[in-house]
Amino acid sequence: MGRLFRLIMGLWCKSSTGVWNFKETPNSEGEALIINRTDSVDGIVERIRITLNLGIL
Repeated sequence: MGRLFRLIMGLWCKSSTGVWNFKETPNSEGEALIINRTDSVDGIVERIRITLNLGIL
């Protein structure tokens, strides 16, 4: 059985004190992705790129 993840477009920003904050892109819809234990990292990256229309490597 896999785990359900939510992909959200946004930007990570680091404050002057070293604290990281994630700012979600306005009006972006999150995408769902199920990842199984047997999935390879390369396979997961490829699925994320396809899901978010980032192109295929």
